[in-house]
Amino acid sequence: MNKLWRAYKEKWFVPIIFACICGIIGLITISIQNEIVLYLSLGIPFLALLVSGFLGLLRIIKKNYKTGILQIVLSGIIGVIGLFLVSLYLMFYPYDYYADSLKIPNNIDIYIPKAETFEYSNKTNPETNHIPKDKDFELYNSFQPGLYTYDIWLSKIDSGKLYLKVYEITKNDRLSQNILSKKSEIVVGHPIDTIIKYGTKDHFTIYEGDWGKPYAARFEIWYKRNNSDQEIKLLEKNYKIEGWQR
Repeated sequence: MNKLWRAYKEKWFVPIIFACICGIIGLITISIQNEIVLYLSLGIPFLALLVSGFLGLLRIIKKNYKTGILQIVLSGIIGVIGLFLVSLYLMFYPYDYYADSLKIPNNIDIYIPKAETFEYSNKTNPETNHIPKDKDFELYNSFQPGLYTYDIWLSKIDSGKLYLKVYEITKNDRLSQNILSKKSEIVVGHPIDTIIKYGTKDHFTIYEGDWGKPYAARFEIWYKRNNSDQEIKLLEKNYKIEGWQR
């Protein structure tokens, strides 16, 4: 062990080799579905490269310019290559661990989306003849967990648009904020005082969370009249959902 430690300090290339070995091990362990393992798999190789660069700087201070500069440059090149590969890998990494620590409250009303409910409930069918006496909202699962559609029943309403804002209940995090409002948009408007059903033409996606890890979310229906920037909240309803997994 002492010989290895001495070689690590005295041989400029040993810290670089050690960082590369850590990187290879990290590429293997990163596939394990565990958040701590993920951070260790990514962090240890880059920490080893930082230490290698620091040792190279010490060599320059000690006037070992050639080996010091070479160690810093190689550590930097390997770090840039590693950062590129990690970024590419994380683009397709299927887990985000968002729902791992979330608890579903048991003191509020929480509904389950209609149709296929995957692993956390028995299958139900959409109520095709559902005609509420007042405005109402119903969420449906699409063909994969994390993909949803919805219907809404409204009485007389001016021409405008509806859209969703969705929040995780316990932390009040807004979910899929950048794209959800646009993807869940519905054009509405009818002048007669009767209940009419509107619905999405395509599914929208909740990205936070993984398959098989349900959590509670508050779905808010917002309305904006044509030629107006004023937002009006029409309804809200709590659902047990899952996030979409790549």
